[in-house]
Amino acid sequence: MWAQSMIVIWSIVATVVLATMFKGLYTVFPTNIIFYKGMWINLWLAIFCLLPFPPLDGSRILFASRAHYAFMVGGVITWALLITFAPFWIMLFGSIFAAGVITLLYYMFFERVAWDWP
Repeated sequence: MWAQSMIVIWSIVATVVLATMFKGLYTVFPTNIIFYKGMWINLWLAIFCLLPFPPLDGSRILFASRAHYAFMVGGVITWALLITFAPFWIMLFGSIFAAGVITLLYYMFFERVAWDWP
């Protein structure tokens, strides 16, 4: 399960990188609508792949490591929100920071309580 999870994580990262490349091409050629559509199609693909239903990729990440799942969901959602208006470096560091904060909050409010003995 761990190997499948790592493969799925890198496929979602590749989809987000492709969306970022489309965003870069769209900023160079702002009249070309294909780059704009390609950016949004790849972002929606990355978001829908993270849904934790068993035929989708998100279930493989969730069953292997819930902390990795929280990190990926936080990072991809933040990346999708920041790609519309932020420059690349703010988008990169902002999404990594937000993913870390979301993972920390997940651990503090769920995982720590789930392992406590009554």
